[in-house]
Amino acid sequence: MKLQFQRLILSGFKSFTTRTVLELHSAGPGLHFIRGRNRRRKRLGSNGAGKSSLWDALCWCLYGRTVDGLRNPDVRSWSGKGPTEVTVELSVDGVMYVITRTIGPNRLTLNDRVVGPERIERLLGLTMPVFCHTILLGQGQPLFFDLKPTAKLDLFTEVLQLQRWDHYSQLATQRVRVLEAEAATVHGQLQVLQQRHEQLRREREQAERVAKDWAQEQQATITKQSKRIDELQQQIKLLDQKVIEADLNLDSAGTELKALPTQIDKVQFDLRIVQRNQDDFQRELTRAGHQLQQAQADLQRLGDGTCPTCGQKLTGGKLKQQRDQVMREIKRCQSVQKTGIPGATINRLGELQRQLTILHQVRDQLQDKVMDAQSRLNQYTPQLAEARTELRMLQGQKEDLINQRNVYDEQLQKLRRGLKVVTAELRAAEDRHRLLQRRQTRAKFWIKGFDEVRLQIIAEVLMELELTGNCMLAEIGLQGWQLHYAVEREGKTGSVQRGITVTVLSPDNDQRVSWKVWSGGEGQRLRIVGALSLSEVLLNHAAVTTSLEVLDEPTQHLSGEGINDLCEFLAGRADNLQRQVWYTDQHSYESGSFASVITVSKDRTGSHLDGGSDGSRSVEQSATTGS
Repeated sequence: MKLQFQRLILSGFKSFTTRTVLELHSAGPGLHFIRGRNRRRKRLGSNGAGKSSLWDALCWCLYGRTVDGLRNPDVRSWSGKGPTEVTVELSVDGVMYVITRTIGPNRLTLNDRVVGPERIERLLGLTMPVFCHTILLGQGQPLFFDLKPTAKLDLFTEVLQLQRWDHYSQLATQRVRVLEAEAATVHGQLQVLQQRHEQLRREREQAERVAKDWAQEQQATITKQSKRIDELQQQIKLLDQKVIEADLNLDSAGTELKALPTQIDKVQFDLRIVQRNQDDFQRELTRAGHQLQQAQADLQRLGDGTCPTCGQKLTGGKLKQQRDQVMREIKRCQSVQKTGIPGATINRLGELQRQLTILHQVRDQLQDKVMDAQSRLNQYTPQLAEARTELRMLQGQKEDLINQRNVYDEQLQKLRRGLKVVTAELRAAEDRHRLLQRRQTRAKFWIKGFDEVRLQIIAEVLMELELTGNCMLAEIGLQGWQLHYAVEREGKTGSVQRGITVTVLSPDNDQRVSWKVWSGGEGQRLRIVGALSLSEVLLNHAAVTTSLEVLDEPTQHLSGEGINDLCEFLAGRADNLQRQVWYTDQHSYESGSFASVITVSKDRTGSHLDGGSDGSRSVEQSATTGS
C-alpha cells in the first residue's frame, strides 16, 4: 500500500483560528524544517507557536485524538470562535481520498461520506500506535527505546499480528484439554464395549451349539421322511403306469365300442335299403308278369280288330298303332322278366349281412375288454390315491420341517446383530481413541509450536531491525557501534520475562550494555536510530510505503555537532527513500540540508505559517495561509 500525503488543511484547531493549508505534496522529497516564533509572547521564543499543533491536527483528523491523547473538545480553537475542522488529502495506491473531521457537529467523512473511525484505519492500514511509531514521531512521546520491554513486544505484536500465535497456542491448550476429556470418555466407553463384546461372544457361542444340535435332529427327521417319500414315489410311479394302461385300454375299447352302434346302424340302414331295393325288384317282376298277360290278352283282342280298352272296332292306321303299342309293352314286360333281380343287389345284401354279424361279434369283444379295464381301474385307483395321500402328507411334513425356523435362530441372530453392532461401536471407539491420541499429540506439539513460530517471527524481525539500525549508526555519528535486540530473557527465578530488550556494543566496551547507560547525546542518537529503524521495519511488514515522515523535537540533549549530524542523516534518508522528512524544533537552525524552512508564527489572531530561507539557497514557500 502506498500512502501519498497531499495537503493538511486545518481551521479552528487549537491556536490555528483561521484556515491554514500545509502543502505536503508540492514540497517534494527532502528534509523540511519547521521552526516557531511566538510574537504574542516573545519571551517564550518559539515555544507555544503551534508547531506541534500541525501534527496533532494530522493525527486527530485520522484517529480522533492527538499524539498526546487529546480528544474533543480539548482541541477546539482557543479563541472559542468558529467550528473546528481538519482535512487530510492523500492518495492510497494512486486513488485520491479526502478525510475530514469536524467538531460542532462532530463528524468524520471520507470523500464527503460519513464513516466510522475503523474505516479510516482500514484505509491507512495502520493503527494509531503504529502510526505514531512510524510516520509521526510526536513531541515528548516515548520512542521505541523508551518503551518498557513488554510495551516493545506489544508494539511488535500489533503490527506483526503476533497475538494470533498466542491465541493459537491458547486454543491448542484448550484443544488438548477438550481432547483429553473426550479421550477419557471414549476410554471409559471402550472398557464398557469390550466387556459387552466378550459377554455377547460367549452367549453367541452357546446359542450356536444349541442351534446346531437342533438342526442335526431336524435333519435326521427330514432324511427319514425323504427315504419314505422316495419309496412312495416309486410305488405311485408303478401304479400310475398300471392305471394309465388300464385307462388307455378302457378308453380305447370304450371309444371303439361307442363307434360300433353307429357302424351297426349304418350297416342295418344299408341292409334295409338293399332289402327294399330287392323287394322293389320283386314287385316289379310280379307287376311285369301281370302286365305281360294283360298285353297278350289285348293283342288277341286286337287280332279281331277290337279295341281292348273301349271295345270299338279299329281299322287301318289306328289298329296298327294300337298293335305296335301293345307289342312294345309285351317286349318290355318280357325284358323285365328276363332281367330279374340284379346280382349286385343280391351280393350287396349278402355282404351287409356278413358285416352285421362281424360287428355284433366285435361289440361283444369290446364289452368284455371294457369290463376288464374297468375292473383293473377299480383295483389300482384306490391304491394310487392312498399312496398319493400319504406322499402329500409326508411332503407337507418335510416342507414344514425344512421351512421350520430353528427355534434358536432368532436368539442367535439377535446375538449376532448385537455383537456386530458392538464390534462396530468398539472399532469406532478404538479408531476414535487413536484419533484423539494423535490429535492430542499434534495439539500438544502446537502449544509450544505456535509459541516458537511467534518467537521465530520476532527473531527474524529483530535481526532485520538490527541490520537496519546498525546501518544508520555510522550515518548519525556512531561509527563502530552496534545494536542488539533480545526477546523473552530468563529471569533470576528461572521464569521467562516476555519483552524485548536493547543492548549496545560500542568501541569503548567489549560487552553489550543497556542503551540507558550512555550519555544524553549518545542516548538520544540511539533513540532516534531505534525509532527510525523500527519505522522502516514496521512499515515494511505492514506492506505500507509513505511519502511522509515527521520528527517533532528530536534534538533533545544533542550538541551542535549532533544536530548537524542529525540533519545530514535525515536529509540523506529523505533522498534515499524519496520521502518528505519533516523536522520540527524549537530552536532555529541554519543548514544546507534543508529543502525548505517554514516558520509557524503566533500573534494575537492565532498561529500562521510563513515561508523562509536557510540563507544558503533560495527555497520556495511551501506553505500557504488562508482565512
